[in-house]
Amino acid sequence: MADIFVSYASQDRPRVRRLVDALEAAGFSVWWDRRIDVGTPFDRMIEAAIDQARCVIVIWSVTSTNSDWVRAEAAEGLERGVLVPVLFDDVRPPLLFRQQQACRLIDWPDLQEDEFEKLLISTKRVLAVERSTDKDEPRQVPSVTVLLADFQNETDIDVYSGSIDEALRLSLEDVAGVYIYPRDQAIHILNQGALDIEAATRLGAREGLDFIVGGRVHELGLDAAFEIEIRPIADPEKVVRHTRKLGGKETVAKAVTELTSLVLDSLLRRDPLLRFHSEQVTAVNLEALQAFNSAQRLASEERFEEAIPYYERALARDPDMGRAAGGWAFAAYSLGQVAVARDKWRLALKNLERMTEVERLRTLGAYYALGSQNYEKAAETYQQLLQRSPFDATALNNVAVVTFSLLDFGGALDLGRRALEVFPDSVLLRGNYALYAMYAGDFETARREAEAVLTTNTNFVMAYVPLAIAALMDGDPARALEAYERMKRIDTRGAAIAPMAIADLAMATGDWAQAIFVLGEAIEIDRHNENTRAEAEKLLMLAECNCAGGDVVSTRQHLADAQALKLDPARLTTAASVFVQIGDVAAARAVAKDLRSRLGRPARAYGRVVEANCLAAEGKFGDALDELKGAVEIADVWCAHLLLAEVLVRAGHPFEGTQELDACIRRRGEATAMYLDDVPTLRFVERARKLRDRASESL
Repeated sequence: MADIFVSYASQDRPRVRRLVDALEAAGFSVWWDRRIDVGTPFDRMIEAAIDQARCVIVIWSVTSTNSDWVRAEAAEGLERGVLVPVLFDDVRPPLLFRQQQACRLIDWPDLQEDEFEKLLISTKRVLAVERSTDKDEPRQVPSVTVLLADFQNETDIDVYSGSIDEALRLSLEDVAGVYIYPRDQAIHILNQGALDIEAATRLGAREGLDFIVGGRVHELGLDAAFEIEIRPIADPEKVVRHTRKLGGKETVAKAVTELTSLVLDSLLRRDPLLRFHSEQVTAVNLEALQAFNSAQRLASEERFEEAIPYYERALARDPDMGRAAGGWAFAAYSLGQVAVARDKWRLALKNLERMTEVERLRTLGAYYALGSQNYEKAAETYQQLLQRSPFDATALNNVAVVTFSLLDFGGALDLGRRALEVFPDSVLLRGNYALYAMYAGDFETARREAEAVLTTNTNFVMAYVPLAIAALMDGDPARALEAYERMKRIDTRGAAIAPMAIADLAMATGDWAQAIFVLGEAIEIDRHNENTRAEAEKLLMLAECNCAGGDVVSTRQHLADAQALKLDPARLTTAASVFVQIGDVAAARAVAKDLRSRLGRPARAYGRVVEANCLAAEGKFGDALDELKGAVEIADVWCAHLLLAEVLVRAGHPFEGTQELDACIRRRGEATAMYLDDVPTLRFVERARKLRDRASESL
């Protein structure tokens, strides 16, 4: 039995021979010679060799990416968890295999010796893992990637438009081994509003997908018929079609169930053990599905205000449609409608049992990340979703977002890069990648990626933040203000965030009056848009301004108003700091108690930061330092280091304080939006710099 099976296209044989020689010289046994004796069944010999190998190395090249044999062999290695990919040419592997980092041997052996060493390490790691050889264990279902084209409604019954597509997606997405390519990603790549089957087929060939599934609803005598079409990308001429007669809307669920089973026979015919479970479509409410489908398409473009009426319509047709409640909760949260989001998440969680497994994981992940800020649980849930649906673009994005929320900025940047390798044309993923680069302090990458996003979509609101921050780091506030002004004019989200960014710049320079003017005007807009979160955030900023100007009465009022509208844990830390500055340590301690009782690690760390601030106000510097060290052990939040530096300076240790402030300034990427919600906070970076100057003078 060979250690390694090498999968490659025959045209690459001369290059593969060099690699095999190097692997054998490293002590591995390799099966790679496809010249089989006459009379030996070729496919059986290959199957036996790959089954016996403990590691599968796939060679991706210009030729092999189009080889059905190579794809099938690589899929076997992927399903067994023993695949090690290698690039011989600068190509994109087929979609199913893009999540794995490939060793780049494009110029090897002349160059890239370090990449060959990585290949040896990866191979040894795979071979070191003990894997069960029990043939009675159930084998994993073969994996196929599918793009659903838009179904054409050729009848005069409007409810068939959009609802059939959603019913079929719902039926397929929870089947193990079937991965649905994101429709919104396909629409973006093709740069068109609809996804007809011909365009879907072209995209499928480009992206290395396996099947396109489309169809139509058409008139058949006095009734209608549901026709489905299945196209294998490898052989588009071998189209399979199935038809079911519809006796009315009430028969759609049965037709979808029957046709889904036929689709699965075509997609996964290699696995006779697969059983399709159709519970999720037996009670299809076409009006609800149609509205939900429209809402999801709008939400995928971040058109949340337009999406919410469709979620509302879906729930009016089906009050227990948990996935519609979850979508509405996310849209409301994105618009700052905190109370609405909380109410809809409750409804979604109440109806988890009606969802597919994929939908259940999506809903729980969003709730843990945004509803309860339990980022550890959110990360665990999204990882489960990626195991179940590895090409879920939303899950790929959200794993990076949650990693970022856990303060692993380098990890988020790496995950964002990997997500872009899978979906390089995604505006959302690239926009988030620009933000991760900003937080990681890589302002040049942040600028470049933000500009790339805005070249594609000038209305992508959050791309203006890294663009403006990069300009400020270059010492160009005029360019930053221009970006914020453009952002403000796009939609209500931009109108909520841009004034805070503009006020932040004024606060950084000590222009409190200008900041108060900007914030006052913007709060009225937030109230009109019912954006309670943005209103609370601006009220807190007003409290900071009033405190700096010595207006204690206004400071107290704005703090009370902000807390009544609910502040996030990070901003509660700032609110507590303002309480301490106006001498209300008791109010600050109440905040600390609240934060320390919460689930998420960052919230508990913020609680200790607040307690440290209270202790320092009481002159208990040693106890304050202990609290801050404990906070950093829980979660390494930037504001803990800033307060640590301040306490050290006040306690008479200016040298240690300057060391801590130097670290704060090196990590200024995190402080550009210290609350980690992409709202600029350059005023805290400026505060660290000024304190650094004063501490240096005292030395």
